[in-house]
Amino acid sequence: MSKHVRRKRDKTSRAYAKGYQTGIHGKSRELCPFAQEESRQAWINGWRCGREDLWMGLTGTAGVCVNESHATNPEGVGVILRPL
Repeated sequence: MSKHVRRKRDKTSRAYAKGYQTGIHGKSRELCPFAQEESRQAWINGWRCGREDLWMGLTGTAGVCVNESHATNPEGVGVILRPL
């Protein structure tokens, strides 16, 4: 039997995704749980993108596809963000 190995995303990607989720839900930047500079900065960048998407109305069913792509693709490469 082959054993499946599950790989975790790197810490900055996970921090970005958590920050994005916090931002898209309208929560405060003060909730950042990271002290390490690199992780903290990734979280804040994600939070900013999440807030921008929230302000653009990309929440609920209208933004599900875009939000998933953006949350897992911090550089936004190949992702067009606009309200549906």
